Amino acid sequence: MKRFNTIFIILSVLTSSLFVACDFNNEDAPPYEEFVEGELSTISYVKSLYAEELAKYWTERVPVEITEDICIKGIIIGDDKTSNGNLYKEAYVQDETGGLRITFLSTGGIYKNDSVTINLKGLYLSDYGDFIQLGGVPYFDDSNNYRLTGIDKHDYIKRTYVEGQVQEPAIITIDQADENYMGMLVQFNDVQFADSQLGLTYAIPETDTQDAASANRTLVDCDGNSIIVRSSGYSSFAGTLLPEGKGTFVGIVTKFTSGSTTTTQIVIRSFDEIDLSGDRCSNEIDITLGDPVDTINEDFSSQTNNADINLTGWNNFVTAGSRTWRGKTYNTEIYAQATGYNSGEASIESWLMLPPVTANSAKTLSFESQFAYWEHLSGNKPMKVVYSTNYTGGDVNSATWTELDATMATDGVDAQNTWVESGAIALPTSNNPIVIAFIYNGSNTESTSMRIDNIVIN
Repeated sequence: MKRFNTIFIILSVLTSSLFVACDFNNEDAPPYEEFVEGELSTISYVKSLYAEELAKYWTERVPVEITEDICIKGIIIGDDKTSNGNLYKEAYVQDETGGLRITFLSTGGIYKNDSVTINLKGLYLSDYGDFIQLGGVPYFDDSNNYRLTGIDKHDYIKRTYVEGQVQEPAIITIDQADENYMGMLVQFNDVQFADSQLGLTYAIPETDTQDAASANRTLVDCDGNSIIVRSSGYSSFAGTLLPEGKGTFVGIVTKFTSGSTTTTQIVIRSFDEIDLSGDRCSNEIDITLGDPVDTINEDFSSQTNNADINLTGWNNFVTAGSRTWRGKTYNTEIYAQATGYNSGEASIESWLMLPPVTANSAKTLSFESQFAYWEHLSGNKPMKVVYSTNYTGGDVNSATWTELDATMATDGVDAQNTWVESGAIALPTSNNPIVIAFIYNGSNTESTSMRIDNIVIN
């Protein structure tokens, strides 16, 4: 009994000590700060606060602090956790007047379909390539350009409904994607990636031999309208091949301005909202071939500067965009050139098709090429030369085209404005005439100028 009492006393002392220790280490709860909403405003009004800066040349712009005690209420239409890695430390909010990009200090915490109230006093407006964004205190980056720090979302944003509202995308056509829909969720129907883009991936994923890089891909409708799809190289779908079918595409409308050129873009907010599995648009181009010839020797000396190439038996046409091959003069030399420079077009595919050549005996092709102002992204070739032995005219998509292995002027290998010889390229023999075409692929942003001259087949 005495032993039991002793143990009881020891346990009582230890328990009392534990309570004292716990009480000693128990910090006060952090003070509760009530979220007090500012006066309700709209996204349209908030964007207008930056209009004066946006009208200036970009190097003269400064971020605008929001000094009014105002707030906006809207629905999150895109976030960095459900975007398959396509967005990073950012989200897009939309109300009945427009959409706005918000930058954050950290990822997560705000998700698609959350209804939110955002207090704006003390935050800043800026832009990236003319696209307005909301963020924190400005700073200078390594290039001495203004940037905005991210927002601490807990200080400025209140989630009023967690995934409680669904913002349905506005169903529009590609040519309607303008300032009226900037920063907003939209859906395109009956669209597909351009023919020139098939075989490419959404972006450039990181591998052992290459760094991740964002990429522009061209989405088109059946009427030839086009828009750029901008995707991050860090997205989970960066290395996925572009789908070859037609269907629906959901995303957020953005833009990027470089110099005097503004490119409207659409950003994927969720990869599972892309459904391009239907039959492609019919894109028939009715081409009439001339009579087969035995040899070709063309130096374009008969062509006119800044006029479309026009040679007997040749076909000069586009399957995307409106830029054809044109005669171009430098000093006294004239050559054929294709370019996307200052075109304003999201996609260009220009064909310069030679007359059919008899191919029942071994023949070779040679030509010279050069480039100027290389603007194509890594992995995207501005020009290729192809042949077909079963094309007899009509729709070019009805034939089988095979790319020839030719040496062409290339950035990082050759100097611009320098002619590069293709070498003698062996052509296949065939009972049918062989048709050869030079194809330029570009856009307003991937605008490298490619030139060819002294085309010889014998």
